[in-house]
Amino acid sequence: MWERLEARCKEVLAALNQWAVIAFLAAAVGTHIFFWATCLYLDVQTSTWHADRHPSLTEDVQAACVSQGHPELTCVRLREQVSIADQRGEHHFRGMKSYQTWNFGLLATAYWAGTLAAALLIIIAKQGWDQADEKLKGLFLGLSVSMAFFGGFPALIKAGENSADNKKAYLQYDNLAIEIRSYLLANDRPEVDPAAFVHEVDGKLQELNAIYFDVDASKVDLGRTKLLEATQEAQ
Repeated sequence: MWERLEARCKEVLAALNQWAVIAFLAAAVGTHIFFWATCLYLDVQTSTWHADRHPSLTEDVQAACVSQGHPELTCVRLREQVSIADQRGEHHFRGMKSYQTWNFGLLATAYWAGTLAAALLIIIAKQGWDQADEKLKGLFLGLSVSMAFFGGFPALIKAGENSADNKKAYLQYDNLAIEIRSYLLANDRPEVDPAAFVHEVDGKLQELNAIYFDVDASKVDLGRTKLLEATQEAQ
């Protein structure tokens, strides 16, 4: 597959002049600028989401625990557990937001690059490849390469799956922190001994302890296949 793609690219590029190469580079650079601008815009627009979902809490968990007559070391551990749940939850929230941002940016860039490449292909097809303007051919190839590059990345980095896994983990840690605070501040489970509750929370923390960052190596060929198809259409 790679040998066929390399041979096809050499055939196409051999017929291009300087203006076509400049147009090719302009298309490639333009799509990258569009991608990073989209990611930056989304990052700015969602920068306050975590703070909006987690208002400042004035009640100290450890102090409330001690005031109820529970052993001090047990109260220290419960406060540690709240901190662990909060920090791990924030970690997974950032992971979820990053994957969602990259996924949207990659797909949006591939979509617009593919749309523009399709419009150029119609123009080139009417004129014929040999008669078409070199700049149009360079733009078409640059957009086709960008479409393949950006369109293949979401599957490669498993953006949707990693985002969903991090979202699920974030909500589970967030709910666990709420459960601990409710136990101490609202005394909503008076029948449960604090020491037993500590062991229960430890078990949940161990069960949730995971890092969601995975790639799918089988998708590495996806972009090259799309590029080969695009160059064959151009011919």
